[in-house]
Amino acid sequence: MRLIVLFCAMFAALPALSNQPLNKTITLASAKDWKPYIYVNAQGKVAGTDYDLLRKTLQQSDVTLRTENLPEQRLAKLIEEGSVGVILGAAFTTDRHKHNYFSIPYRRETIVLGFRRSRHSAYSKASITDVLAADKLVALNRSGWFGEVLSDQLLTRYNNNIVHAEGTQRRLQLLMLDRVDAVVGDVDVLMAGALELGIDDFAVSEIPIHQTDVHFMFGHKQVTAAFVQQFNQSLAALITPAT
Repeated sequence: MRLIVLFCAMFAALPALSNQPLNKTITLASAKDWKPYIYVNAQGKVAGTDYDLLRKTLQQSDVTLRTENLPEQRLAKLIEEGSVGVILGAAFTTDRHKHNYFSIPYRRETIVLGFRRSRHSAYSKASITDVLAADKLVALNRSGWFGEVLSDQLLTRYNNNIVHAEGTQRRLQLLMLDRVDAVVGDVDVLMAGALELGIDDFAVSEIPIHQTDVHFMFGHKQVTAAFVQQFNQSLAALITPAT
């Protein structure tokens, strides 16, 4: 709650510019297999908890949301260029903040190490550093943010042990084929993906890699600060429990 108040206060101090986006339709860029946050359901329609929350919040400003599936590595670049308008589940970094507006935080993300118990049962109590130091291969999305230790230190130190793979299912498929020893990702996304692929012995380490609040991230070229301020007010109303 303290973070929500802080972000609302930050935007309240901004000039009273137009509270409408530059277009009445905003394009959401996302990976297609990020269940439960966003995915294509059995009826062929976009669904997911984050997607529904974003859509409902935008509706408060009469803004239509459209989606476009794009490679994970291109998302940040495309939103900076103005090709797309918003990304969900974004961790706040000072570098991203140079070109984007961030909503108030709307959920907590936990990044974990996933593995197969039948291959590496000891990983249940292992850290990402332990696994990489043992000269094992780990699949992840290099363009993601996994906290200072992994993103700023370990990716460089253990560069030869990192396997970049686009999409959660692709990373889990590499794990199934024993092409890698472990995968890195959001705990709920990995568990949903493993269930869908039928990886019965999938498990995650008890030692989280990183935990952080996540936000909706809007590109400067498609919305104004005043619009994000109004968006945050609507978002806060939807995620704050009624008393």
